[in-house]
Amino acid sequence: RCAVDFPYFCSEYVKINGSPFILRPYQIELYEHLEDNEFSIFSKYRGGGFTTIKLLYGLWKCLFRLNENVCYLSPSPSGVLIKNVIKDLPKWMTGNVLKMMHDTLKSFPETSSTMHFYNDPRDIQMSEVITLLIIDEASFIIDMDYHWQRFHPLRCIISSNLNSANDWFY
Repeated sequence: RCAVDFPYFCSEYVKINGSPFILRPYQIELYEHLEDNEFSIFSKYRGGGFTTIKLLYGLWKCLFRLNENVCYLSPSPSGVLIKNVIKDLPKWMTGNVLKMMHDTLKSFPETSSTMHFYNDPRDIQMSEVITLLIIDEASFIIDMDYHWQRFHPLRCIISSNLNSANDWFY
């Protein structure tokens, strides 16, 4: 059921600071939007759980879909949250999730999927196919307009708080 029901996966198996992660209606609506659309760009507000939803969505894709290559780009470190979520998942679900390179890469051998975490767009290797690119806080990534030209993902999710009227996200 977890493989086909993201809200069930979150409420039954994901723990944030020891508590089940129950999605609010607007978060379920966001998940449904992400599933139905190849490209999503939206402004977010602080405290809404949007960063957490995008991280968990990427993890869920890697756990239950074959050959996913999820790249998560954010100016702030994000791999620690996923590391803690994976630690609390049952072993039958996580299998042999491998951690390498100081929390910047999670490898899922059972599904041949990977989840990469980047703070700097210059670190993203463009030689591999990105099946899902998640950009968080796009307004705060320096030279994002230049780096965006390098990316060619199959799917993309971009969100940010607004920083100024002069940045790429705006």
